[in-house]
Amino acid sequence: MQLYNEGIETNKRVVAMLMQRAGLVSLYSRKRRWKGKHRTKENLLKENLLQRKFDCETPGRIFVTDISYVDCSDGTIYLTSYLDLATRIPKAYGITDHMRKECVTEPLERLAVNGAEEGAIIHSDQGSQYRSYAFANICEEYHFKHSMSLPGNPIDNAVAEAFFKSVKTEVVYPNRHRTKDEMEVILRNYMEDYYPKERIHTKLKMTPLEYEKTLLNDPVT
Repeated sequence: MQLYNEGIETNKRVVAMLMQRAGLVSLYSRKRRWKGKHRTKENLLKENLLQRKFDCETPGRIFVTDISYVDCSDGTIYLTSYLDLATRIPKAYGITDHMRKECVTEPLERLAVNGAEEGAIIHSDQGSQYRSYAFANICEEYHFKHSMSLPGNPIDNAVAEAFFKSVKTEVVYPNRHRTKDEMEVILRNYMEDYYPKERIHTKLKMTPLEYEKTLLNDPVT
């Protein structure tokens, strides 16, 4: 503006070029524009407490969890499972049509009243749902210890990976022609009845429910 007032015709581009050559900088700075108020990224990372030690003889003490997508004829649903490391029984699970944090927090709430001891370890990967404040708050409320795999190391959560491989092979792939509603019914039957009560587990050499009874010294019926 000062140059125009003095009768010198120019433009911003020329002025910027001349200032650069002369080593000059403007004292004007653009104000930062805030898109939100007190906005912070949920990125709560935890230590790997499990360290690939997958042997546990006490039910309710350690759980491994993960999320897996399930393809259907009319779209995709998502299965979240909390597997008891001692018995391999899915003690809590969720089936949703989204991957928001509720897909892991809601079954975690159910796990808290369905077999998890106070102070139990919950091991997951570093997915954003598990790094959320909502997940951390539930762990704090029930005194759970949250453990996380290292990034890019699926073997850190090998038991959960193996479980979902079985789900995909035995349920998902043979039923891709099913709708989401039909698949949900099939998955619920698998999670609640067939897998824990009828399927012989390769490592346990018996069904997970039978193995749980041996650990609890209950008679197998």
